Amino acid sequence: MFRSLLYILFALANTAAFAQHSVERLPAPINTDDYDEICPVMSFDEEYLFYTKVGAPDYVKVLVEDGEDKSITLSNKEYQNRLRHIYSLISGRSITNPTTTSFNQDIWYSKLVEGKVHYPKHPGPPINNALPNSICSNYNKDNTFVVINQFGEEGGMNAGFSKVTFNNNTGTFSFPTPIEIKDLNLSGSDINLAMSADAQHIFLAMNSRDSYGDQDLYVCVRVMENLYSKPINLGSEINSRYREATPYISQDRTKLYFASNRPGGIGGMDIYVCDRLDYSYENWSTPRLIGQPINSIADDSHPYIAMDSNLMFFSTNRDGTSDIYTAKLIRDTVLNTKIQVNIQAINGVTNKPMTAVINWGDAYEEGYEDFFNSRDGKLLFTFEDTRPKKFMAENRRIKSQVELLDPLELVRDSITDVDLILTMTKSGDTKINIRKRRKKEELTPTIDGIEKELVNNKKVILKSIKFVRSKPDVLAESFPALEELASVLSRRSDLRIRVEGYTDNVGDKDLLLKLSQDRADAIKAILVKKGANVSQIETKGHGHKRALNGNRNEKERKANRRVEITILEQKEK
Repeated sequence: MFRSLLYILFALANTAAFAQHSVERLPAPINTDDYDEICPVMSFDEEYLFYTKVGAPDYVKVLVEDGEDKSITLSNKEYQNRLRHIYSLISGRSITNPTTTSFNQDIWYSKLVEGKVHYPKHPGPPINNALPNSICSNYNKDNTFVVINQFGEEGGMNAGFSKVTFNNNTGTFSFPTPIEIKDLNLSGSDINLAMSADAQHIFLAMNSRDSYGDQDLYVCVRVMENLYSKPINLGSEINSRYREATPYISQDRTKLYFASNRPGGIGGMDIYVCDRLDYSYENWSTPRLIGQPINSIADDSHPYIAMDSNLMFFSTNRDGTSDIYTAKLIRDTVLNTKIQVNIQAINGVTNKPMTAVINWGDAYEEGYEDFFNSRDGKLLFTFEDTRPKKFMAENRRIKSQVELLDPLELVRDSITDVDLILTMTKSGDTKINIRKRRKKEELTPTIDGIEKELVNNKKVILKSIKFVRSKPDVLAESFPALEELASVLSRRSDLRIRVEGYTDNVGDKDLLLKLSQDRADAIKAILVKKGANVSQIETKGHGHKRALNGNRNEKERKANRRVEITILEQKEK
């Protein structure tokens, strides 16, 4: 029988304790634009990284019931109906698409060589099947891990946890063995677990009858092999009236990390850390917020700290979908590379250089430490140390958005010369914009570049336009390119364009066609709002058609998910 589902809590939907290195998103195909990647866990020897992928269509289809694999004995339609029925039962609500639901979770892993991830592997059963699967913790100092849920050899699933052993020679796993926790009384289906390195203590994030708020942290003590004591609430020093989730206990068992949405954070879920004060595992210091840039305005969770107490893996949805990032808790202090920033302040209406006061200061501190009154809006700034800086231009009542640059991030991307445009608008936007540094050939074209490319080539591919996964909602990082295109259209009333949306080939073809049309319409709406004339713009969605390549891997699929701008008409001036 299938009973209540227990699934890993992923990024919910997003005064530093350390001075961190800039964060770095793991590359594709570890991370994808369309699916969630969560819950990073390293093997104890740090030779492998395990993680969970959510809602991907290439999940393991094995579904065993009464010793029979229904993915083989049922037709595809019958199988999908059966899976839909099972997910609906364990979720308590109707599930229409079993593929895209958050219950579709599979374990993946990648070999680590000198800290770099290799191409990931997707193991089959028994570690993966059509039900929720996720490694949530190490079990001890060998290749044993804790996974969510308990499974029977003849099929079925119960709420709880199990342990599995990974064979790194064959890349296979043992069948999950149940771990029992006394009087585990859950009032909800969300629960997270972290095991101490000696397997003597379990830390749980769950909602129970004695919880202070939405979800609390608990500790269990080992009674005997595969049996742990009743969970003990860690108390009000750690827990709050809000949600505490995704705990991690450091390998030396002195620090407890977790995520919480309590007041005083930076965004939705933020990562905190506290120190163990005695031998009991029940007394901890007041949690300290890990500062930016690890925490962000989005949801940040699932911390995992390497043995060196420096390298950190975590999950965040700051780029639209949940992805796995790395960061260093101990920031490098020496900048060995000269980095220059060529700043130009422009008027947001005329897009022309303008006299401005250019302000700069430490990125995550209040106010600015210095300024320069520039008659032509120009300033050459040179980084002298590794501290991230924020920049803002103003002229009387108009201001630019606050732009942030991290020199260590620039060094990592081999960038030593940066062009930074500060566009001043009537209202300004004081929200910090953490600029994503790319190779120079991937940077968004300038206004003149967009206009020149449109007029000369009749077509522009806007590579920097991004959407929320499987939705037509445009991400905020796309706005600078759209503002530049809208500026061209508002100045060039002789231009008439078509916005064309494209997708990859993953999913229902009719839905992909509708999605591409909705995204093209969304782009048009933004361009009109930013100054273009509605009569200048047509839209067309092509779905998966007219692919640039064969959609053979994530890199190719990403290239096919694009927006193209085509000139339909250019009247004589």
